[in-house]
Amino acid sequence: MLWVVRDNGIEEIWAAIVSDDAFDAQAIAQRAHPKLNEKVPGRILRVEAIPRNENGKVTRNALRDALLSRVRAG
Repeated sequence: MLWVVRDNGIEEIWAAIVSDDAFDAQAIAQRAHPKLNEKVPGRILRVEAIPRNENGKVTRNALRDALLSRVRAG
């Protein structure tokens, strides 16, 4: 999960899930709510892979950019 600031300046929490199959984002958010409270992601998007650097750490900026461009494209 990561914070994303949209073009309109609104901050949201988004989540990326690596999955070959379709999934029900609303069901995932409902199951996560009791554990995450107000930090439940506003969007849950499927990605092919989580971008990582040479040390294996998630590159959040690359992930954020990929999610934003995907949402902008529709």
